[in-house]
Amino acid sequence: KMNISLPNADKDIFKKTIRFASGCCLQHDGCIINRDNGNGRTVRNVVEAAGLMMSSRLSKQTAHTLQDLTELKIADLMDV
Repeated sequence: KMNISLPNADKDIFKKTIRFASGCCLQHDGCIINRDNGNGRTVRNVVEAAGLMMSSRLSKQTAHTLQDLTELKIADLMDV
């Protein structure tokens, strides 16, 4: 179990990342319904990938705070 959080300011970016990854549409006009739209597996995959990006980012640093170890950054989501 990962114990990571996301700053409130970055939650909109997380939502956009999930929508992009799942193919979920904001409006129904022209939206192609896909079995994976909003799929929990997609959300888990995005969170796990962001966790891996966070680990990679932290491995390049020499000192870490508790916040560093438990909080995703925008860059972690953007690289997913």
